[in-house]
Amino acid sequence: MTKKVKCPKCKCSFVLKEITPSLPTSLYHYTSFEVLTKLLKENGKQDDVCHLHFWFSNPLQTNDKKEIHFFNEKLFKTKKGKDLEKQINDIKNKVGNPFTLSLVHQRNNCSNEIPIWKMYGNNFMGVRLKFNFKKLKTFVKSENTYDLIPCEYLNQTQMDSITRNIRNSKDEKLKDIYKKAISYKMNEWVYENEWRIVHWENSNSEIGYRTNDGRLYLPVKIPLDCLDVIEIGPKADQEAIEGSLRLIKEKIGNITENHFDIKRSNLQIGYV
Repeated sequence: MTKKVKCPKCKCSFVLKEITPSLPTSLYHYTSFEVLTKLLKENGKQDDVCHLHFWFSNPLQTNDKKEIHFFNEKLFKTKKGKDLEKQINDIKNKVGNPFTLSLVHQRNNCSNEIPIWKMYGNNFMGVRLKFNFKKLKTFVKSENTYDLIPCEYLNQTQMDSITRNIRNSKDEKLKDIYKKAISYKMNEWVYENEWRIVHWENSNSEIGYRTNDGRLYLPVKIPLDCLDVIEIGPKADQEAIEGSLRLIKEKIGNITENHFDIKRSNLQIGYV
């Protein structure tokens, strides 16, 4: 994209080319073999499209309390903040509550691959699902209650500045602010290069409750066609690999040739 601008000193005109960040070609989701068995369900008789059955998380119940809770800590304690809280609650009732699925953008150098395999891929013994970005984006666009967004990594000063600006925002901007807040994370997590699929849910009837930790979740189906590869962790044992192959065959049939490949990670972790 280009635009014509004028030099403030000599007033001459020139064309400025705007550089936009390149979009990923793939996004990854790391998990365990146990969770994979729950994602892959038998195709229902009324369901012509095979799906992965995810539980999207409530972002207000994440482990990182600085992530979205800064609104409560910094914004809603003042008198004006109380008024804003009421307005945002009204917006929440219209837009819905956010539920998210975390995905990772791994650039060419893959510098974040080892720590993420360790934290989210069952300590290198799980799997990672490689999604086709264009197909995911098409799926999200087809549903008006979904967003696919990159996380924005901020330091505490930037978080405080956003909060101060919100106090002076006009009513019509609060909806955008409410939706944008779902992408904010503290900058110590920047290496993750996280993207999020966000589903805005305004019906409590679909929301579930995990009895083991009390967290809320939302069942969401993502078309299996969005999946390119199931990659098996570098420390997964042969029995787990063979079991996963049997599971896929039993639950979704011989469709891997048309939908996705299954392979073992070639990540070298001898020094970990």
